[in-house]
Amino acid sequence: MRHKQHREPAAGGSQRQLRVGELVRHALADMLARGDVHDPVIEAHMITIPEVRVSADLRLATIYVMPMGGRDAEDVVAALLASGTEKSEPPHNPMSADRVRWEHIQRIYEMCNRNVSETARRLNMHRRTLQRILAKRAPR
Repeated sequence: MRHKQHREPAAGGSQRQLRVGELVRHALADMLARGDVHDPVIEAHMITIPEVRVSADLRLATIYVMPMGGRDAEDVVAALLASGTEKSEPPHNPMSADRVRWEHIQRIYEMCNRNVSETARRLNMHRRTLQRILAKRAPR
């Protein structure tokens, strides 16, 4: 009788951790590209987010950032850390994680001119899975 071999999770974590990390990375990159962070140091640099590592319980994320060319890295990191010091009031009706995922998929779907195959490629998911998600109603 053959026993199933125990497999260790991938180097970056489980498939779910990798997917959530990638969604967070894209959301942060979009936020920086749109200029939603108002800081003169951050606005003066092109910032890349090469990786986001998410904890097993999906509560914590370690975000790796690097300014293009690597210059002024300490100043950029200090500005990013300082920009989170002023806490804003939490939203009265926050979106669920399912709703955030839905909004992200819809945004990419529209960017690809409603092309399911291209959207699935960009989201790194199977085309049929994307079609099932798009056929459902938006979560609350």
